[in-house]
Amino acid sequence: AQNRCSLIVGTNRITVTVTAQDGVTVKRYVVVVTRAGSNNTNLSSLALSAGTLTPAFVSSTMSYAASVANGVTSVVMTPTRSDANAAVVVANASGVCAQNRCSLIVGTNRITVTVTA
Repeated sequence: AQNRCSLIVGTNRITVTVTAQDGVTVKRYVVVVTRAGSNNTNLSSLALSAGTLTPAFVSSTMSYAASVANGVTSVVMTPTRSDANAAVVVANASGVCAQNRCSLIVGTNRITVTVTA
């Protein structure tokens, strides 16, 4: 017979119990399966609330530029993870941007998007 077991990332202990025809004799086997975590740190999209990314977003491109009007004092970065289990942090020179909203100063602002699998 075939039984499917759902696996979590990490160690999974699976016990297989075999019962003899007499209904009394039992033997247990333990199989330990280690499921690796994802190494997918890609984004499927990246957008910002003001301005336009240049060049247009492509997952393999790591550096972008955008310009906004002088009156724009913050932008919201919207990164979409390719792997839903990955973590994303958006930060600027002041630190992590709460709710991905980064404050801007007049001039050049460096915003980093870090994806961890």
